[in-house]
Amino acid sequence: MQYSFYSFIEVFAVFLIFVCPSLSNSILHFFSGTVPEVPVVQNMSFIQLAVYFLTAVFFTVRTKSFSQNPDHPEQSSDPKKAPKPWQKALYVSVTFILLAGNGFLWSSANKQPAMNAEISFFSVSATVIYAFFEESLFRFYLPEGFRMLTKRKIPLPATICFFSLIFAACHLYMGIFAFFNAFIAALILHFSAARTKSPFCNVFSHTLYNITALVLMTLL
Repeated sequence: MQYSFYSFIEVFAVFLIFVCPSLSNSILHFFSGTVPEVPVVQNMSFIQLAVYFLTAVFFTVRTKSFSQNPDHPEQSSDPKKAPKPWQKALYVSVTFILLAGNGFLWSSANKQPAMNAEISFFSVSATVIYAFFEESLFRFYLPEGFRMLTKRKIPLPATICFFSLIFAACHLYMGIFAFFNAFIAALILHFSAARTKSPFCNVFSHTLYNITALVLMTLL
């Protein structure tokens, strides 16, 4: 009982601190009709990136503790069922292809001008760290923490759809097409997370997609 109470406080605080500000700002930008001229990651400082990185590490470690809760063991805890390296590589490749196809589909339909972007060591590093942060938070920590607190009574598909909608709403500031793009991308990444059980496979796919988008925004 004590474990659940402190975990509830922790998960609620994380949602309040890391999700609510982004969610509210995104919705305000959407209804005000203003779109940032540059990607969010390019406005960050090194200190902010360091905080995001350390926070992502914390989320990754805590997710393992949630799944190892003896009251709610993972259904697929058998190491023999863990995907082999070649299977993880396959999931990463398929995930990236699906993300790229989804991104191309919605960007083709989007009539808004693309944001200005530049390629530098900082922008690439920021892209990697922010992808790590988003994956550890939205695909692992929050869903696993939520399922642990609800004693896994809520079906996994419902949990995935809920946090995919939250993730998509955080991208609403870039327009309605970005919302649908982020929602479908979140579903794809959730599927990858469920198959690989590894945040780093998701980070690799997510980073590869973001860097590709960054390059295209720079060229176009």
